[in-house]
Amino acid sequence: MKIHQCAEVMDPELLATTNRVFFVDDETSYLERQDIRGGMMIRYITKLPWVAACNMRADQSRGENQS
Repeated sequence: MKIHQCAEVMDPELLATTNRVFFVDDETSYLERQDIRGGMMIRYITKLPWVAACNMRADQSRGENQS
């Protein structure tokens, strides 16, 4: 399986946050669920500009965005 050119190794903080998802059950508090969701969202938003730029560079190198 080919890995996308913009893929990155997950940083330890994101890995710890996403691992918490596996332990969510009916007993997990609303606050804990929001903390997990918020942690993931912050990391996603932080990485978004880099991923968008990487995708644009890849598109341009393939000639997909030429006018």
